[in-house]
Amino acid sequence: MPQLTVRPTGAALRDRLFGAENFVAQIYFRTTTGRQDEHLDRAGSYLLWFARDADALRTRPAFQAKLATDDAAHFSSGDLQSQGVRVSASYEVLVDGKRFVPQAGNHWKVTEQEMHRLIQSERVHVATSVIRFKRFSNDFPLVPIADVWTDTGGGAGTDKMYVVQTNSKIIQRCLLMATDPGDLVLDPTCGSGTSAFVAEQY
Repeated sequence: MPQLTVRPTGAALRDRLFGAENFVAQIYFRTTTGRQDEHLDRAGSYLLWFARDADALRTRPAFQAKLATDDAAHFSSGDLQSQGVRVSASYEVLVDGKRFVPQAGNHWKVTEQEMHRLIQSERVHVATSVIRFKRFSNDFPLVPIADVWTDTGGGAGTDKMYVVQTNSKIIQRCLLMATDPGDLVLDPTCGSGTSAFVAEQY
């Protein structure tokens, strides 16, 4: 079962406790209030993610909503070809009166019927000498969350009752990424009970 800690005690001790080979990620997260330091105020903290066995680790991807964009029609173009010759996927395509075939050593990623549907849906972009897939910015309304969490500060989650209480949104994200319903969740410190509170909800 994945192990999470939010209070680093030195690289050597962490590696001895969990094993350097079981290190998964270091996540930076924003805190509600900045920590006052002598030289530079700190506006966040770090979460160190270790697995009991990194080779057997399973995770669930986390997503957040994309920021709204004024230009909903904006698109990027994706490759419609894959490497390798495949006769059944090397058919000729007619777009805007121009004929296209896969480049040497490539084949189309989609079947001829699927390609026809893409053309009918105006999802094929004609470049100089190739055709590409139109991927619109609003096709998928979510973006994956990486190892920098900027949405956990500014009062996100429940109000704190204790000075050392961890923001419930951080605990929630950790649990949803690392556990399945029915799993056991262990919080060795069990300070304010936030982990138990969040785990019970899911």
